[in-house]
Amino acid sequence: STVKDMYEFCSQLVMASDVGVRDGHDQDETLAIVEIPELSARYVNVDTIHPDGIARAKRLGLAQSGLADIVITSHVHEISEIFTPSNRGVMFSLFRHPIQRVISLFYYLQTATWEPTYNPELASMTIEQYADSPLVESNLMVRMLSQNEEGKITQDDIAVAKEILRTKVLVGLIDQMDESIRRFDAFFGFNEGKSFADISHCQQEFIGGGSNKHAHPALEHTSDAWNKLAIKNWADMILYEYIVQLFNEQKGVVQARQEHPVTHLSFPDPITHNMADMNEPKSEADTPIFWFTSRFGGAVVEEVYAKCGQYTMADDDGVQGKHGQDEEIDIIHVDGLKYINVDTIHPEGILRAKHLGLAQSGLADIVIASRIHEISDIFTPENKGRMFTLIQNPVERAVDMFYFLKEATWSPAHNTEHESMTLEEYAASDLVESNHLVRALSQNMESKITQADIEVAMEILRRKCIIGLPEHLEESIRRFDIAFGFIFFDPDIEQCRQSSFGQLYEQQQRHPVAEHSDDTLEILKEKNWADMMLYEYAQHLFDAQRDFLHYTAQNTPLTSFRKLNTPDDHARFLRKVMEFAPPSAPRKLTRADHQRSFWSYQGKVTPE
Repeated sequence: STVKDMYEFCSQLVMASDVGVRDGHDQDETLAIVEIPELSARYVNVDTIHPDGIARAKRLGLAQSGLADIVITSHVHEISEIFTPSNRGVMFSLFRHPIQRVISLFYYLQTATWEPTYNPELASMTIEQYADSPLVESNLMVRMLSQNEEGKITQDDIAVAKEILRTKVLVGLIDQMDESIRRFDAFFGFNEGKSFADISHCQQEFIGGGSNKHAHPALEHTSDAWNKLAIKNWADMILYEYIVQLFNEQKGVVQARQEHPVTHLSFPDPITHNMADMNEPKSEADTPIFWFTSRFGGAVVEEVYAKCGQYTMADDDGVQGKHGQDEEIDIIHVDGLKYINVDTIHPEGILRAKHLGLAQSGLADIVIASRIHEISDIFTPENKGRMFTLIQNPVERAVDMFYFLKEATWSPAHNTEHESMTLEEYAASDLVESNHLVRALSQNMESKITQADIEVAMEILRRKCIIGLPEHLEESIRRFDIAFGFIFFDPDIEQCRQSSFGQLYEQQQRHPVAEHSDDTLEILKEKNWADMMLYEYAQHLFDAQRDFLHYTAQNTPLTSFRKLNTPDDHARFLRKVMEFAPPSAPRKLTRADHQRSFWSYQGKVTPE
């Protein structure tokens, strides 16, 4: 109530809640803004609080009308139905500690005879009696977000609630009210062009006084009543801890959005429609695409999958010996390894691969590409690509690239100036790469990097890409294995892989970053500042994707994995998956879970 009243009165914003349908306006046949004189406020003539009203708001086109500055609702899932991809909603919310909320609500409802939820039994109860009674609320936040309003709360419910908050909600905290309101104002621009002094003074009056604020006795955190309420709201307690974490994490996001406003976030059509989202059910027609971002990543795929696994690759090795002139697509052998006779690294080769029907052929087990937007154009909504990658620390990548270019006279990127340079000179020169990852994903190859570029890069990784990290190489390879059915049952292959890991670790240590001065490394960080942000985000995604990959692997049909040809293969694959799965991972999921975004679950579930 405080936030609603503050924005309608101090900021004079047009609101949509249930106030606008007073005095018979629920019968209006068209949308309009209604003046409410006693509130000195303006409301759209719809009801976004109750399900019937939400259905009417959708029918009248509330989202398309643009009349409401803020839509207020408690029914998150129902209200989402009124919006469209062209007229989206952006969620923000203010959260209170679950037990403090329950206590406050109890004392309020003891006297609030006008409320639909008023119960006369509460009037004569003590808080201790209320805590023991069946009338007490139980895990309201998790239930509302997960849509499990009556059943037993599960780990999946908590995970869904967390993921909605993480990906969809700008969170505020009651006990950080000033900072929360500042963030809401900065993010949405609610008070742009208005007097800061006047708005701030008005807001402070509401924050200090509050709406629906009422005094009530405090409850000790060590009391029996508090503990009983905490047990009955155990899932909301877990969720609230996560909300506090999000509040801390979102500070930088709000600041960046304020400095560099982003009005629209979109991808080119090929990557949107031709590259599978993480949460899309797998199909046998999908092809794994390894986004090649560093020499180390390319070496990993070649060693582990081409050499040890004898998988068929598509990169640029298959056009050796004039195979770039072949008129039909085929598998060729190069140094004992299998390649498709196409080039998926260079633009002209990618066009030829599209012309020959690489995606439709199903011949490639893995496509390797550095140009992710161009390669997405060879795929179709019926034959999608599935993206995976190894994201190297940008500073380590820059150091590795420098030493490679000093020796790689055959590389098109070689410059004779590299040969006589030190790393310190290279870092200070114009030859050093700048924000390669963000530029490749955002397609901004030359201009100044903007916040919009970083957000596009982050969103592509979040929605489209399985993330691996060189510092967690074996775990990354396991994840790629279970994502695509790349599980090997032959002991000789496993031995080859282990040997390859050893060689790859040695390669990582050839040019240790620690050998160079802090000043040089700091220069490389500054020149790759956007990539450093993206790398930190990739580390977050790596943690978040763990459980999702295990869950989906257990519930994906055998026919969706190209390399698992028999039920016995699938059974052994599932046993391998369970070896990698965290102990707390549930063994079964419902089919609906395939439609959800990835999540990270932390904490132990307490039985209700």
